Amino acid sequence: MNELIEATGKGGTRTGNQSHDDIVAYIEMLYKDRHLIADAYCGGTVGLTEQNQKSVRRLQQFRVMRPDGMREESFRLGSTLSKHLDEVFQRFRNYTVSSNFADQIYRLSTLVEEFSKARDEGRTDDQEIYLSDFDAAVFEMSEEVDGLLMRVRMLTDNNFANVQTYKEKLRQNDYYLSLMKKIDDTLTALQNRDFLDVLESSLAFEPLNTVYYRHIVDRLSGWRAILLDITSVLKAFLDKERKIGQVAKRIRSMGLFLQKNPGYQPRDAEEYPYIPDWAYLSSGIAITASPDLSRDEISEGLIDTARTIPSLNAVPRKVRSVGVLIEDDAVEVVEIKVTPVEAAIINYLKAANDSEKPVSAREFLASTPELATIDPKITLLCLMSTIDSRKNAGAPLIDGLTITRMTEPEDVRSGNVLVWDISACKRA
Repeated sequence: MNELIEATGKGGTRTGNQSHDDIVAYIEMLYKDRHLIADAYCGGTVGLTEQNQKSVRRLQQFRVMRPDGMREESFRLGSTLSKHLDEVFQRFRNYTVSSNFADQIYRLSTLVEEFSKARDEGRTDDQEIYLSDFDAAVFEMSEEVDGLLMRVRMLTDNNFANVQTYKEKLRQNDYYLSLMKKIDDTLTALQNRDFLDVLESSLAFEPLNTVYYRHIVDRLSGWRAILLDITSVLKAFLDKERKIGQVAKRIRSMGLFLQKNPGYQPRDAEEYPYIPDWAYLSSGIAITASPDLSRDEISEGLIDTARTIPSLNAVPRKVRSVGVLIEDDAVEVVEIKVTPVEAAIINYLKAANDSEKPVSAREFLASTPELATIDPKITLLCLMSTIDSRKNAGAPLIDGLTITRMTEPEDVRSGNVLVWDISACKRA
């Protein structure tokens, strides 16, 4: 088996003998685990045990078995080998279609309809068959999307290293961008709300709904994240191509010219009657001069140059004079006038802060002569507004009070609550 892994991991061109040995070793590996493969095909899944753990992991390495996703430590046959066995044993699944995602999504809707009809008509065997085909179709679609995204992700991470020419890389980039658009449309169709509503509409569809969510819906967020990463890499390549495309085109043209004219030698700069346009494409070399003070032969010249530099007269520093203290003007006192209602409310709050027994606001405000002509309902409304605003501002007069509102329903059917009095006292 080690020889098989080493052989399949090698790159480059193989001889016919090596390829033959690899195939024989792979078939022998399948034959060795034939009973495990048969159990997975007939039963749908196999569980991971201590006895078959090594074989299952080996088959998973070669994508013969894939994690089921429905239960932990459960595996099933890969789509390719499962299709091959279906053809060998002439097992024709219901409404089998090509690898087109749109056709497969339509097939899922058809299987759900047939499952519903079989349930209504009491055909239990057909119902189990449709459930099995739905499970296989959903798993196959999940594997195809996952495998396709994984392959494209590997290509983009390697910058399409298997493509050698620039034109081919550009065409491949355009192709995979269109493919990612199709996969995005497929993921949108797989999350179709109408189809999900059908699966969630009845308890009879619970097995179908569980399978669909486990294999498709629960993996959509991960697929979309991979899709966005791939698309960002592909679009970044297009952006880079727009920036360097013209330069790369000129380089390719120069390369073709040199292939056709291998003996070409560029002329010296002095032979050009004028500076050519290509000479302006690159910035010139900036030359700067700096004296080397370690050289004795230039020290006398530097001294002479220093003597020619005029001396600068030092500017005397200005001394600040001591300032004079100026007294501020007297603060103007502004007298705030309060209305009789505001004054009565403040007096009531002060009286409540001084009392340990509840003080009735209705009686206190009614005893104020200035409020004799004002409706008590209005004064209570002003008091409630003051309490609410001061409570939000954290006023001391409100924080130290226990405030109780005396209410009663104005009308049982109206839903309104009438506040007829407010009592307040010092908080215990």
